[in-house]
Amino acid sequence: MLRDFLNEGDVSIGAAVKSLAVEINDCYQTGTVTFKKLPARLSELRVGNSCEILLPKPDDNPDAGDRYLSFDHDFLGITTLHAPPGDDHQVDIIAVTGLGGHAFGSFKDRNGDYMWLRDGLPADLTYNNSGRSMARVMVYGNKSVVSQSTTFQNLEDLACSFHGSLMEMPAANRKPTVILAHSLGGLVVKQILVKLSRSQKQDDQKLYRQVYGIVFFGVPHDGMDITSLVPMVENGPNRFLLESLSNINSQVLSTLQREFHTAMGQEGDSEVFCFYETEMSPTAVKTELGGWAMEGPLKVLVNKTSATHTRKWENEEEHICPIARTHSNMVKFKHMDDDYRRVVPKLKHLAHEAIAVKRLPFRMNTKKCARDQLKTQIALAYVYWLRDMYPDMSVFWVHAGNAERFRDSYTSIAEACGLPGIDDPKASVLSLVKYFLEETYEREWLMVLDNADNEDLFFHSTQEDHDSHETDNASNPDERLGRYLPQCVRGSILATTRSKQAGYRITRGKPLVEVGKMSDDEAERLVSVKLRSAEATYEDKLLLSSRLEHMPLALAQAAAYIRDDSMLIRAYIKLLDECDDAVNSLCKPCEAVGQDSKTPHSFTATWILSFKQVKKRNPMASDILALLSLLSLQAVPMEFVSYFCDLVQFRWKERVNNIAVQKAISDLKDFSFVTEETDQGLTMHRLVQLAMRKWLAHEHMKASVENWAVKTVLFHYPMGVENWETCLKLLPRALAVLDYADIHTFVRRTDRARLFFRVAMHYLAQGRSKDADRCQAKAVELYKKANGEESPDTIESMLGHASIYFQQCLFKKAEEIAGQALELCDKMIGVTVSIRLLGMRIKAKAIGLQGRHKEAEALEVEAMIMAKARFGTKGIKTLDAMADLGYRYGWQKQWKKAERLQIQLLKISKEELGAADKRTLTRMSDLALTYSERGQRKKEEQLRLELVELSKQELGPTNYITARRISDLAMSYFYQGRHKEAEMLQREASESIIQVFGRDHSHTISHTIDSARILYKSGQLKETEELLLGAIDLGKRLHGVNNVGVVAAVTCLAKFQHLQGRSADAMKLLQESIDDRRRNGVSDDEYLRKNLRLMARWEREKTWITEFYIGTDKLVTVGNVKSI
Repeated sequence: MLRDFLNEGDVSIGAAVKSLAVEINDCYQTGTVTFKKLPARLSELRVGNSCEILLPKPDDNPDAGDRYLSFDHDFLGITTLHAPPGDDHQVDIIAVTGLGGHAFGSFKDRNGDYMWLRDGLPADLTYNNSGRSMARVMVYGNKSVVSQSTTFQNLEDLACSFHGSLMEMPAANRKPTVILAHSLGGLVVKQILVKLSRSQKQDDQKLYRQVYGIVFFGVPHDGMDITSLVPMVENGPNRFLLESLSNINSQVLSTLQREFHTAMGQEGDSEVFCFYETEMSPTAVKTELGGWAMEGPLKVLVNKTSATHTRKWENEEEHICPIARTHSNMVKFKHMDDDYRRVVPKLKHLAHEAIAVKRLPFRMNTKKCARDQLKTQIALAYVYWLRDMYPDMSVFWVHAGNAERFRDSYTSIAEACGLPGIDDPKASVLSLVKYFLEETYEREWLMVLDNADNEDLFFHSTQEDHDSHETDNASNPDERLGRYLPQCVRGSILATTRSKQAGYRITRGKPLVEVGKMSDDEAERLVSVKLRSAEATYEDKLLLSSRLEHMPLALAQAAAYIRDDSMLIRAYIKLLDECDDAVNSLCKPCEAVGQDSKTPHSFTATWILSFKQVKKRNPMASDILALLSLLSLQAVPMEFVSYFCDLVQFRWKERVNNIAVQKAISDLKDFSFVTEETDQGLTMHRLVQLAMRKWLAHEHMKASVENWAVKTVLFHYPMGVENWETCLKLLPRALAVLDYADIHTFVRRTDRARLFFRVAMHYLAQGRSKDADRCQAKAVELYKKANGEESPDTIESMLGHASIYFQQCLFKKAEEIAGQALELCDKMIGVTVSIRLLGMRIKAKAIGLQGRHKEAEALEVEAMIMAKARFGTKGIKTLDAMADLGYRYGWQKQWKKAERLQIQLLKISKEELGAADKRTLTRMSDLALTYSERGQRKKEEQLRLELVELSKQELGPTNYITARRISDLAMSYFYQGRHKEAEMLQREASESIIQVFGRDHSHTISHTIDSARILYKSGQLKETEELLLGAIDLGKRLHGVNNVGVVAAVTCLAKFQHLQGRSADAMKLLQESIDDRRRNGVSDDEYLRKNLRLMARWEREKTWITEFYIGTDKLVTVGNVKSI
């Protein structure tokens, strides 16, 4: 169809559509087209310009909007040449052109139309030999030119443009990535990867982690010959860019190379291939007409040394490959080209490695001795074997050392699998992943639970299981993670653990595989590998192994010390004997470190010697180890280490820079103190952490290092709901430093209070109100100790605590705390209006939900007047205060007042914020509720239809808020008697909410009530009761008996039971709910009063029915009575 349209009925035009693919932003398609004869309407098309052709309207839709075909020559930004179907799409290939190169033409056969990236590569990259293409192939072009340039952009500018194009790709559509780069394009790629690796932004880190492999073609890592290019540039604005590419002492390239090696990580984290030219290239000369042509003397533009300046483990012929071509021609392959046949195996290898490796957190080190592998490494070795044997099997690695690392790992799985709803901070990621693997994922999978040592983290004890049935509030199941382990015939779980009991319960009683003590031969072989070239007899190595109890970590540390100091094994054993007193001191459990702090004698002995050696040789390294010991064991970001080094650099003589930090990390790795993960995080063995902590306590340094650790985490832990993903990643580090005992100085208490406050706000954004309550209470306590009560920080933290109580439906407590904060505001000078308004709004809401609406209204009117005086009649805080007041009128059934205020508020919101702003949409929802209460069904329906459409456009069709608004529309239809339409919409909303949050989330529970009403009306009584009973039981376990959703579900079920003539059951249910809530701190609120009124009304009905029975000869049922 497209070809016929382009031919315009003239076969001589010969239009050929070579490719057509959906672009990365999913907004349009891009095609590549060739013509035998250019159509007349494209005859004016020139480089740098584009033209558009208006498409005819469809016959069946003549009122459709205008659509255009856009044509250009330039290929700027990212252009997709091939996109496989969604299920086949496994990997992304991006090709980046060189200086002055054309994104498409640089990779095209010089003498024909064949373009290997488009016409050959997709068919060569297939998944599991299925014959189906698995790679999306793209090219990237920029505006870098040499002659007559008008731009002064440098490498960083070019990288920034590339970054902008990459970010157009939605995160859910990204796949593991391999980048091909020619000449200058390779330097742009290096610059962008350095930028991404250092970025604190979550989107940048996600993009960075996707890149596994790079193929460089003639990239001047160490510079190129620019002598023929300088005359072309003269003194143009791009002169600096060109000179930065020189092979004569380019500081820019030297720095970039060093930073790039750091960014790409260790061996196994990524892989790089380098192709270099072996033919000389013609250079640029000026023509008689004043132009430039590549007809000058032949030279090698980028020599082998510069083009292959790679990492030490990639300097063999496997990763360094010659191409017998000139610099420009080395990426111009024709059909069935011999050089292409040499390139494509490298690309196949990288593509398949990218798919597999990105799922695993550690690199596979083939140089390790087998018995040096502890339980994590053994599991990893098994996973790599499994990947080779069953390439279609998916492997998911879960860090199970604590709840937050477990949650973090599940979040990574959700991101990698593109699960809908993961962008919502309140999404139940644990339930989402469990449901996905059990119900949706069609491949076989293996989940590795690494370091699942704590049985209590996964399961209740037998006594706790019994107690949970006896008490009203069961423990929060988020603290018992066993319920989130998926179970299905397609999946298996492999756990590594130090606890046999935990292993038995995770595997449901299946036999365990124990890692036994090393044999003499295994220990000797390990020592030999670790000593490398050091000379030692077999007997000496066995003596060392015996002295260190055949413990792999102790042997690794000992071998590193012996190798570093060039000493004999017997001399080292003598040192061990001499430090026995210090060893005995550090081997004992330490109260300052924790109950489970005993370390083996053999390990502690080698640790002391190795630590003293490192401390003497590199004080920076020993201080970094001290910091890491006070953070969580796994994946401490390198940014933490860099910030810490800047913070305490006064302690060292050496100047702090990236090279010095990397040297310190290298020293720690040499002595087996830390290892490095693929995401640049540092991981420490539990015994190393314990030994370091005990040494700090013994040397009375623990408090000062704790202070540095708190400052480091606080600096990196952001505020704001929009940063919830970063907060989730850093939460294990924050919790680790917040466990420290109170430090009695102003600064240290203030830092901890700030961090507690930020963690509490993160928990609140996730709907974890109990955790938020605990953290916020600690923040308030620390602020009071540091600043006293009368300080803005203390007041703001108190209001945060009041908000959390409000979320928990503890309205009396919320009122008390907010009232205390407002009293402190009155005593102080300089408290901001914003803080005062926040306190008034929280207190008014808490008062209102205790049934004191007039008192609440007076406070909200006062808040609105204050907001108008400070922020104007259209300020956001003024609009928020008006919205509160409108809501209050509704609570008091003053619907006309509410309607007038909400119409005015909606008009201002649309004018000031726009119709699609989330605040405007909330105002529309409030007004729709008022219309509903007034019985104005058509007005309500019209507003809710508009709300649903705007929500789908702005938030997405599967977003929770969109789903709730669909549910509200369904209830509008329900009350109009349109039950079939209501049921259909409600089903759509339910599917979205379950898909986003899983079945075990408070949002799913609250949605259940609307679903139950519709089920009941359609006569499905049994299903209705089962649905509500399940929601109540789950809600109690998740959130406790005071949760609004739980209370509402109880009331709804009681009403349904009453309507079925089961008044006794209904009243018993309500009475139990009231008693439960009173036992849990609620003496009086609006919901409790409502249920008491219901019970009183039903009691009166019961009396009336009894009197009716006595006064009539006719036997009637409750149904008869209600119809009389």
